[in-house]
Amino acid sequence: MTIVFSGGNNRSPNDTRILSVDINRVRNIQDEVKLSGRDLATIPEYVRRNVHLRILDLSNNSLGRTEDVVSELCDLKNLTRLNLSINELKNIPLDFTSFPFLEVLCLAGNELEYLPEGITNLH
Repeated sequence: MTIVFSGGNNRSPNDTRILSVDINRVRNIQDEVKLSGRDLATIPEYVRRNVHLRILDLSNNSLGRTEDVVSELCDLKNLTRLNLSINELKNIPLDFTSFPFLEVLCLAGNELEYLPEGITNLH
């Protein structure tokens, strides 16, 4: 598997970093992923599949451009911190009972029309 990390503007080849990962040799599962400011419109598959994630920073992207993209996070049951600030989000279709360990949810700088049910039940 190859993971490509690049800045949002992609003006220079130096802005892109490529990491090749042999899945069979990965022993330590990463529990923190920071993908802030990458102009992401979708959540990468390697993030959605990492059920051991505890901290996820997706701030300052473009996740609001794709409807219901945030619902792709539902398998990340171990999240304790989720930063979705500055993503052009208008709604958050998440069932927060799916995140029993979530303590911090950052939604600043979005265009939210309402807050999701269960948001007051965060730890």
